Amino acid sequence: MRSTLNYKTIKLQDAIVPQVFIKKDENIIYYDRINSDEGRFCISSLDGILNSFEVLAGQGMITYDGDMYVSKARDNTVLIKYSKYQKIEKSIELEGIFFDFKQSYFNELICLGNLNGKTVVKILNNDLEQLRTIYPKDIFFGCSLYIEKEYIYIAGFDIHNDFIIIKTNYIGAVLEKWNIGLSDNKKIISKMQKYKDYFILLFTNGNESLMFFNYKDNSIKEIFPFDFNVESFSDFNIEKDTLSILGEKYIFDISIIEILEYKSRRRIRGFKIDGDIYSYVYVAFCRIFSKNIILCIKYATPLLFLTYLFFLLKFDILRLKIDYIFYLPIIVFISSIILSFKYLIIKQNRIEQFLYIKHQKDFKCINIFPFYMGFTAACIIQLINKNFLYSSVLGVFVFLLFFLINKSVINHIQNENNSIIIELLKFEDFYIKEYIDEVLKRLREKNSEKLLIEFVTDNNANKSVLLRWQNSRKSIIKTDIKILDNSNKIETILDFSKRDIKYSRFSILMDYLCYIKNQTKVKEIEIEVLDKDS
Repeated sequence: MRSTLNYKTIKLQDAIVPQVFIKKDENIIYYDRINSDEGRFCISSLDGILNSFEVLAGQGMITYDGDMYVSKARDNTVLIKYSKYQKIEKSIELEGIFFDFKQSYFNELICLGNLNGKTVVKILNNDLEQLRTIYPKDIFFGCSLYIEKEYIYIAGFDIHNDFIIIKTNYIGAVLEKWNIGLSDNKKIISKMQKYKDYFILLFTNGNESLMFFNYKDNSIKEIFPFDFNVESFSDFNIEKDTLSILGEKYIFDISIIEILEYKSRRRIRGFKIDGDIYSYVYVAFCRIFSKNIILCIKYATPLLFLTYLFFLLKFDILRLKIDYIFYLPIIVFISSIILSFKYLIIKQNRIEQFLYIKHQKDFKCINIFPFYMGFTAACIIQLINKNFLYSSVLGVFVFLLFFLINKSVINHIQNENNSIIIELLKFEDFYIKEYIDEVLKRLREKNSEKLLIEFVTDNNANKSVLLRWQNSRKSIIKTDIKILDNSNKIETILDFSKRDIKYSRFSILMDYLCYIKNQTKVKEIEIEVLDKDS
């Protein structure tokens, strides 16, 4: 048995979240989920993306002929076929929820889904016209297809939640059935292919793995993402005796024989902390703290001094000790902490700070936090122990501790910044979402990237609000908005052409409208699509 795997690694340059792929004509065609609302089909070589075009987000599919589809499931399923000229070639709405699509030996499109609680297979011709519908028996929920000439293999689970595979013909008769001997209500089989005496199954939605199920002797071999030093698998393909696996932004080519001879190592899963969000929260807190500490020192110092004089004169307490001065930094520290937490509790403020951090290159503004932590700790110990040396040593220790935390957090943010996506503001109002969808539909029809947005307010519109939005979102929109103000009306031109594609036009526009609405009293909003060259 092999203890290591030898494989060839191909990195998909400039990919964001690739989900499915095929190799064709020495290139790689893949569907990339670039954000929550948009995707793109890419043709890539070893040097990077040769060609790409954006589509609406959904489940991408690429046939071995290079045909590209996107399916979107809501109440029913909309299936869209795209041409190589980046245009919608055909579309159809299928009754039911469909989640797997395969091209048949006869150039038909086989669709697997669920209709009225039953597993259903619909067969479409190349023009997406429906030919027949099959309701396979003996399977409660089918989730993956494999087509072999005149046979259809369906993987899923039965009413007892046991994973099974059935073999049917094109009229729905079950010819064979295999029980995998595995039950797990958290996993699904997202893809299946056949190789000699093996079904190769991609399990996702839980502890992901690739399973090799020998249907002759019921033996099982599994490999896991950590065998390839990645966190997840999303797709695979077979070419002769080579298995190509898509894991994160990499494609791994490996001999199937080598996998079958490999003794997979079991990994003990440790406790993992998502450092990204904690790093951003820490820096955001330090940024606000550094501003609040200056305000608190400005106002708390004279207030405490007057209080001191009041007690001194009113009660003639001449023996007030010099220790009184140590209360000042403690009170200032507590006040700044409270104000900072109060500010960051508001979601809009939190998002704004995270976006400033993402755009920011210099983090000097947070260096005051370790200093003040050490200084405050020294004051507290001095009040308790009255030992200046001990309190000084402890203060230096606390300062160094938070100095190292600062350095570690900043390094983490700078290393991971490009891969971090900050959640933007959004409305929960269904009608506003529909309105934004309609605006963006007109934007696509005009092949434009520019919107003219007009705000009508109750009083004089505040231009600084728009500038604050622009400055905090610089890392996303990567261009300035054009502002034309006129008393209680503001017109702005929003340009999506240079945006970070990890943020959709939908999310940016919704964030913009939500931010303005939260900051000013908006009576009316009108949005007009501008020509591409205007």
